[in-house]
Amino acid sequence: MSALERMCFLVEWFDVHAQLTRQYQLFYYDSDNSIEMYDPKQKRTFLKRTKTEELKLQDFHVGAAVNVALVIIKPDAINNAGEILDTLISQGFVICKLRMLKLSRKLAEEVCMVSSGAQPYFNDLVSSLEGPRAMALELMKSSAVSELTRITGPAIVADAKSSNPTSLRARFGHAGYKNGIYISNDPASAKKEVALLFDNQVKRDARTAVFKKSTLAIIKPHAIHAGLTGKIIASITQNGYTISDAETFYLDRVNAEEFLEVYKTVVPEYQKMVDELTSGPLVALEITGPHEDIVAQFREFVGPSDPGLGKKLRPKSLRALYGQDKVKNAVHCTDLEEDGILEVQFFFRIMANMV
Repeated sequence: MSALERMCFLVEWFDVHAQLTRQYQLFYYDSDNSIEMYDPKQKRTFLKRTKTEELKLQDFHVGAAVNVALVIIKPDAINNAGEILDTLISQGFVICKLRMLKLSRKLAEEVCMVSSGAQPYFNDLVSSLEGPRAMALELMKSSAVSELTRITGPAIVADAKSSNPTSLRARFGHAGYKNGIYISNDPASAKKEVALLFDNQVKRDARTAVFKKSTLAIIKPHAIHAGLTGKIIASITQNGYTISDAETFYLDRVNAEEFLEVYKTVVPEYQKMVDELTSGPLVALEITGPHEDIVAQFREFVGPSDPGLGKKLRPKSLRALYGQDKVKNAVHCTDLEEDGILEVQFFFRIMANMV
């Protein structure tokens, strides 16, 4: 096959924002293992030609699919969520959905009943999940469950430390089944667990946002696409801040314009800022910390809107470390003290309750 030849496949993709299954033409170039996607309905390119390490020619056949799996970062490891996420992303997992939640005894039992209801360790497993803050993740990758089993290690922490000391449970677990990580047993269980934990009513009942003495941060779509979610979350927690709530959102243009309206007449990049927030998934974070003036303190930590300026003035700020330019500057944060709670409410009360 020459560099100009390509193979075309008809594929389906589930748009989580619109809750629709869309059809595309996928072009595969064997010469450099790259793909591009075209939307025949809109008559435009959906994905520009991009190299991929995950997909090979043999992966393209009728019924081929990338598997999903559920991961719960347990309460005993929630302060290491950033490092865990970064490890998962570095191993090729894609985060489809993310949310922080309070796991009551009842909800923890419901999760464990999916695949471990008759097991003698059931109560220990439930106890390891129960707590005020955990993080549920829907992950996507080929052979996702088996890959997770490999990198998380044995369920008992002592076994993980002795047989697989570099595994996630060996690194972040404490003792017994308080191993930091819960994973799906199989793809069928994963679908049931994802449906349970991302159910709209469960999301409302298990909300962890405090809505007081807090501020908002958004990990922007370009930073998520670049695989920086874990690194940014780790930087935030390692600098003394607490993430009291978190969730993946997809904003349409109307909601993005409403959220950014305060910048409309004062920032020349306003339209580009809207474009960025609607370009893909974002992760909204409620941030709390030891400071009374949390909005101002966290804004200083995020740094100037221009990462180039930040590299000179505050080289350790989030935007200096992870941003590209004034629009793709990795992280949005609340600017004004009086807007801190309002911005948190926009996502964790208004957007989160939209069906």
